[in-house]
Amino acid sequence: MGNSLAKQQNGTGLGLGLHKFRLLRVIGRGSFGKVRIVEHRGTGKTYALKYINKATCISMKAQNNTVRERDMLEEIDHPFVVNLRFSFQDEYTLYMVMDLMIGGDLRFHMMRRRFVEGVIRFWVAELACAINYLHTTHAIVHRDIKPDNILMDHHGHVALTDFNIATRVRGNNSLHYAVAGTANYMAPEVVSGVGYTYSVDWWSLGVVMYECVYGKRPFRHRKNGDELKRALMYEEIQFPIIADVQVSYDCISAMRALLTKDPAQRIGFEGIKAHPFFSAINWDRLEAKQLDPPFAPSTDQSNFDISHDLEEMLLEPEPLDPRKRSAMRKNRTPPEHDTPEYHGLSRHFAAFDYIEYEHFRRFLEENGSISDDRAKCLTLDNRPFGSNDEGYMGGTLEPPRCVPIDILTWNQLFPEQRSLAHRYCNKMAHDSRKRSGESDRTATGGLLSAKERRKSLRKRQHSIDGIPMTKAMMVEASQHYLHQPLPQIPNI
Repeated sequence: MGNSLAKQQNGTGLGLGLHKFRLLRVIGRGSFGKVRIVEHRGTGKTYALKYINKATCISMKAQNNTVRERDMLEEIDHPFVVNLRFSFQDEYTLYMVMDLMIGGDLRFHMMRRRFVEGVIRFWVAELACAINYLHTTHAIVHRDIKPDNILMDHHGHVALTDFNIATRVRGNNSLHYAVAGTANYMAPEVVSGVGYTYSVDWWSLGVVMYECVYGKRPFRHRKNGDELKRALMYEEIQFPIIADVQVSYDCISAMRALLTKDPAQRIGFEGIKAHPFFSAINWDRLEAKQLDPPFAPSTDQSNFDISHDLEEMLLEPEPLDPRKRSAMRKNRTPPEHDTPEYHGLSRHFAAFDYIEYEHFRRFLEENGSISDDRAKCLTLDNRPFGSNDEGYMGGTLEPPRCVPIDILTWNQLFPEQRSLAHRYCNKMAHDSRKRSGESDRTATGGLLSAKERRKSLRKRQHSIDGIPMTKAMMVEASQHYLHQPLPQIPNI
């Protein structure tokens, strides 16, 4: 089994790996990774592949952020977020396969033309839905909302991406103090050191809106960080009258409400929905993507910088093509593979397959529980195993409460399968809450108390997609599961 799993991790076995995708053009690059278009060989669907060199990631001490980003993205699924669909790794590289947003980023379009208020209103409304979802469903603060991290699909819908410095808010009175984000989009409470929470994302959205309207940021001409900090904390934001830019009173009012220095007075999602500037928005239809975007990017020309593709072809020392990579690495054993950092990154960067998750979700919603009648027919790396296998780990581990499974079946699963079932059931709970409108926050926007959260969690854990399930119902339903094997996961 060990050799089989090693092959799967390296992308050469039958499991999830780079071999399942056809490589197309490069469309972007970051500080330690690149993004290119790929086509899934099984479905023909195109995605964006973000690939990160492990050694570079470790040298920049970014492994914790990278793993945290992957874990957050696995939980998230929203129409205005660039969602994770697959994640895997090989010996040298981490891969995250995301929704493809072929329209380019917002910065690309802002540098080429001005946009009318109707277009800007639509973008801000869609982004507000995404931010509200992150805050209320996942307690996530993005912390780096800016035009570069807002991507557009070919219809003109926008979506948030890049969760590398996103963080979670823990508890009702929990504050963050780390200075994180892009300086010109940081809220005053970030740079002042007084502590911050969800409100920083609404400030950043206000800066993006201001930049869309005026073509510049509110405090862009500050020479250094100290000047910018003083401006953020003390200077009034100007909303100038410009001859070639028509800005309505309601638009300025909305920007002013988002760019309020006092986070307690700054508007959030409910304030945006109630603001006159957004009165024309049908919010239910908007979030269902039933409204036509007022602007769509051109499909006749590239919405990306072509230099990224040329760079990959001409300058990249280790191209992504597996045959070239194999030839170049044939006789090489890099020393960084023996470090604790390398092994930790490889171990914690988990695999994810959205197709397998959807299969798991549909089956569990239809049948209610994971039964033991076919547990011995579960497969790992397409190989059946049972309790007599050499890799079987016995014991009496209690299953997590969110996993509808009896203890005997749970203890017949391999650790990798237990982990995957737990992760998938957690994701199902989040998806169910999104569809039903539940959250960890009260109707007034405050966080639920610990007691209320526990009560809500117990309610969700004993239901599937909002349908209550008693223990007896779970046992009865357990006679039906696993006509198909549990999704596979590499042992990484």
